[in-house]
Amino acid sequence: MKCMKDYIKLAAKKKLNRAERRSLISSISACKNFGTNADEFLSKADVYDSIIYTYCRALRRIGIPFTSFRETERYKFMLSLSIQQTWDDGLGSVLSNTLFLNCKDYPISNFKEPSDPYHAAYQSLLKGVYPMDVAAKLRAQEDERIKWISVYCNQNRVIIASYIKKTNKFSLNRCLSTYNGMIEFTDEDIYDFEKGRNTKQPIKTDRIDPEILLNHHPTETPQVKAPVIKCVSVNVPIKVHRIKVDEVLKFPQIPRPCSIFERQTL
Repeated sequence: MKCMKDYIKLAAKKKLNRAERRSLISSISACKNFGTNADEFLSKADVYDSIIYTYCRALRRIGIPFTSFRETERYKFMLSLSIQQTWDDGLGSVLSNTLFLNCKDYPISNFKEPSDPYHAAYQSLLKGVYPMDVAAKLRAQEDERIKWISVYCNQNRVIIASYIKKTNKFSLNRCLSTYNGMIEFTDEDIYDFEKGRNTKQPIKTDRIDPEILLNHHPTETPQVKAPVIKCVSVNVPIKVHRIKVDEVLKFPQIPRPCSIFERQTL
């Protein structure tokens, strides 16, 4: 069983700059559980680490705890540490009972059902169909880009997920999760959902006409028109009191308005 010092020594051997090494050691120092359950699971699991990492993030979305660090996806020992932190909180039970299938072993057919294939797979699991047969049927109905499928099924929860390969890593394609017969999560892009990388700006209804909101397309930017200001001209009579030059001369205590009057009196 390894301890924190062993992982710190392992981090020191990595060819990293000063900031990266400090970040890695800080992540290791934040770990409290240094058991071997996650190491044994990863060594026996015949599946890519990026698939397990993506699957754990999907589980976190539905309430199963998963601790992720900055280096979790980069290093396998950090993935093991991340899984080990919440292994006893439900994550280990789900991972140990999840079936991961490589889709290259299952052919693709042109058969298409009118209903959603993921909901059809869920109904098949409820009827007692073996998870491997459900995954094979789902593979036959899905796109050829799907490389892996994971199926988890117990009395209360069912999780069906598919994965595609981007560059040298796997990412989540679709995920359907149900709890006690109720759909608790289904999303096609969990990575953008968690990271908040949605570039669409929220529409401010207090500044846009409701008719624009009803008629504009989601992919289009609503055109906001400037409010029209109605101008009204009003003639206001202005009374101007004028003082004659002679009146100013009669009252020397009154200060003269300007030197022009002095020139006129000369």
